[in-house]
Amino acid sequence: MERRFKESKSEWTKNEISDYMNEIVCPECGGARLNPVILNVTVGEKNISELTNLSVKDLIDFLENLRLCAREIKISDFTRCGRGIRAICAKKISRKSGENW
Repeated sequence: MERRFKESKSEWTKNEISDYMNEIVCPECGGARLNPVILNVTVGEKNISELTNLSVKDLIDFLENLRLCAREIKISDFTRCGRGIRAICAKKISRKSGENW
């Protein structure tokens, strides 16, 4: 569309195309393009959009420093993803919380 807009000599065509070129951020999801219900689910106060926007290094740091309370550990037992997080952080979390896996 950008190319057509730039190459067009017609004002009418440019006006029509410009209607589709406006970047508007959704007020509900902040541009994450996810349902607000999904964005309300957090791990360590970060939602899925915030986690996927982290660099690999920052994500590893985040997971290594993640502290789960007893309730969150129980919830993680019911999810496949939770077991993955626990596997990555098991040593770090068990040292911090003193709980056995």
